[in-house]
Amino acid sequence: MKKTLLVIALAFGAFATMGQTPEIYVGGLELTGSGIGVSISPGVWHNGQFQPFETGGTLNDIFVSGGDVYAVGYLNNAAMMWINGVSHPIDIAGNYTTATGIYISNDNVYVCGMMAGFTGLDAVLLINDNPIGLPRDVSSALECSVNAVFVENDIAYIAGSTSINDIDTGGMYASLWIVENNNIYYHILPYRNSEANDIFVKDGEVYLFGVYKTNGYKPAFCKVLNATTETPQYETQIIEEEGDFDVFAGYVDGNNVYMVGGKDQNAEPGNDVMPKACLWSNGNMTFLADTTYASVAMDITVFNHIPYITGVVSQNVEDISCYQATLWENNQAQTLYNGLATKIFVTEENSLYSVLQNQVSVYPNPAIDKFYLEGIDYDYVKIYDLFGREVLSRGKDKEICIENLVKGIYNVRIFADGKVIGNNKLVKQ
Repeated sequence: MKKTLLVIALAFGAFATMGQTPEIYVGGLELTGSGIGVSISPGVWHNGQFQPFETGGTLNDIFVSGGDVYAVGYLNNAAMMWINGVSHPIDIAGNYTTATGIYISNDNVYVCGMMAGFTGLDAVLLINDNPIGLPRDVSSALECSVNAVFVENDIAYIAGSTSINDIDTGGMYASLWIVENNNIYYHILPYRNSEANDIFVKDGEVYLFGVYKTNGYKPAFCKVLNATTETPQYETQIIEEEGDFDVFAGYVDGNNVYMVGGKDQNAEPGNDVMPKACLWSNGNMTFLADTTYASVAMDITVFNHIPYITGVVSQNVEDISCYQATLWENNQAQTLYNGLATKIFVTEENSLYSVLQNQVSVYPNPAIDKFYLEGIDYDYVKIYDLFGREVLSRGKDKEICIENLVKGIYNVRIFADGKVIGNNKLVKQ
């Protein structure tokens, strides 16, 4: 299926404050310059400003947890995680690897990705940097691709596709992997020429979002029931609109099922395909942008029952300097910066984190071999790495030695009466 716009995503988050107003973080690529001299910088937009990260690399997904921003993708053909903008290589074996999705739950970091094997692409899930190979039938499956991961009740659900090599039934099939403790379920959906590009889980019901080829590629979502069994049931809705479509993301809010993507159509005979950004709400399609321009909707989330969508609008699809990163809030468009806006993270403001930080201070920060704590009384201190693993524990010491810790970013949590009364970020140099 033809993709006209190259889309690469990053979203970012930060500490929240008091109130109910949402904090909106939009990630993607900022494009500066023109022609062969264009410069591409991944980064984050927040409060009216775009803050670029390092040049190069591809960012495929983000997750914000505890004030930390986790992004995954690849750099120099190797899977990579960025934590608060600092690169951390991901240990996926293979010459060409990438990380495509991330989710954090109960201090556990889940990352899905792919690697180039001897018989095609293989899929993998990492939990706290420990890899778990996702199965495929190598006798008939050429390769597997995974696009998104969702975690509920410590069960990881991964959406992707399986390429089947068979003269009669060959093609791409939307697929679902589930990792529950020591059990792995692998379901190839019975829909030839289908793709699953995003996933949402609600009370054990799994929603897969993507496309299904009938007379052209059509928007579709599938609700998978009894997914953690060998005999799941599928309830699929295919939206029979005229034309070819892409679906990149979906979200479930109460009884409302949302999808976003684009419709491919020719602006004039002989011209290249001009995609049109689309939103589907319970199967009803709405164009988000002026249909005389090229546009694509790439991600969606819902906050207080209001959809927030990111995407790209361009008056000239052949000139990437014309790309405008766009945010649609309740279907109202706002241009953010020159570039691509392909991931969004919306969070409610939370005063707890700020209160915890103000009760106990950490200095110096950054620190080289030790740091000091100052503030209210406490019982003990624990230090965690950004994968949630405890690396150091001390009592009521005011001076903490960290000379044996590797360089990086850590969470310093202070406890009293068995409760967390302080939570600080520490940079170890």
